[in-house]
Amino acid sequence: MFHKSNVRTVKVFTLPSPQINRIINKPNSRIVFRSTRLNESTIMVIRKTQQRRNLTKKSENPPQCLDAWFNISRDEAEKKLTAYYLKSGTYLLRPSSIPQSLTLSFRIETNSECVVLHKRISRASNGNYSFQNHNLSFGTVQELLQNYKIELNLTEACPRGNKLPVTFDEFEVDRQSIKKVRDLGRGSFGSVFQATWKNSMQVAVKTHLPAMNNEAFMKEARTMHKLQHPRILRLLGVCTKPANQPIYIITELMTKGSLKSFLKSPEGRKLPLANLLDIMAQVCDGMAYLEKHNVLHRDLRAANVLVGDDNSVKVADFGLARDSEGSAGRELFYFWWVYFIILSVGCFPIKWTAPEAALLKKFSIKSDVWSFGVLIYEIVTYGAEPYPSMQNLEVMVTVSKGFRMPNPSTSDKPCPDSLYDVMNECWDADPDERPTFAHLFYVFTNW
Repeated sequence: MFHKSNVRTVKVFTLPSPQINRIINKPNSRIVFRSTRLNESTIMVIRKTQQRRNLTKKSENPPQCLDAWFNISRDEAEKKLTAYYLKSGTYLLRPSSIPQSLTLSFRIETNSECVVLHKRISRASNGNYSFQNHNLSFGTVQELLQNYKIELNLTEACPRGNKLPVTFDEFEVDRQSIKKVRDLGRGSFGSVFQATWKNSMQVAVKTHLPAMNNEAFMKEARTMHKLQHPRILRLLGVCTKPANQPIYIITELMTKGSLKSFLKSPEGRKLPLANLLDIMAQVCDGMAYLEKHNVLHRDLRAANVLVGDDNSVKVADFGLARDSEGSAGRELFYFWWVYFIILSVGCFPIKWTAPEAALLKKFSIKSDVWSFGVLIYEIVTYGAEPYPSMQNLEVMVTVSKGFRMPNPSTSDKPCPDSLYDVMNECWDADPDERPTFAHLFYVFTNW
């Protein structure tokens, strides 16, 4: 360590270090000193150490630590920022192809058109940040964004859309901790209502009659509970006690309800094709996760895809949505014509079910792919019923003979031939020839 008393004659160094600056009492200035106790190599060590400390200070909140940071390309940024549920002024930070730079990408809307702009942020040798060709610089990216927030009409960082909901400490939830808020409707096996958990977290609760096999239910519920993905509705917990009360199936809350009803709403009907394709990509993302974990859905349709407050979607009602014990009527494979009649008046989703699953009960991830093809039809027609004017029995017979729905494209609801081709690939009579969800996710994310 050296002291002010060591200064004798003049030698110039550029050392913007708080420690050295305090010693000579000249902050942010050139340091002038010479020490008979320090040789040149020792001085250089001090210089490098202080510079390294200074860089550490400058990087206390690097861009990569900000909520707005995404490690994505320009094309990926534009696709993300043009999502239909985002507002004008939404922005993100991303890497730049230019060294010592990063890029601010932000969304603006003019005359109902969405445009994504990009501005390069350069980092100077002193660690300060500035927009390219701008003289004004700032010590941190946060300060730069705050300064230009009004000028550029920046509103909020782009949501990541991949945060998983809070998990419960115990899978078996105390019934008294669930307080009903309002009814949301009825599901396949009971009512659905919005509730609060411990007066703090909003959740959705589905009721189920307690007559089912409780042991089998809990086994499957725990399996579903382990599945965690941003595009899969999270099963948070269950209430199975007391045994004489309806079972509560507790999930995260999706405020805008089913995709089917959302597409029919004024908000949903305004969505352009690009946003509909984004919804398809989100569904494929979730289904690819189930595919990877060998989980079958068996009932994939718009009614079983839910929409959140940011208009992102999640696949719901898989696993627990089906009657795991089956039904006597569905086991009558010897008399398939009786089976047709039974199902034609039942709640079985014939119009979404692959022929091999409906006729032979051969469910697989490829039968889910068939259902996704019908879901594409629902999305591109803004919630229209598939096979319009046809009853379940008629659909079952004609589809097994090779009939496929025609392209539903109209002047106000276009369906490109390329999209219709994807639908037909999903409806291939040979399950092995149908695409995987992983492939479909790639197709829609690169549309």
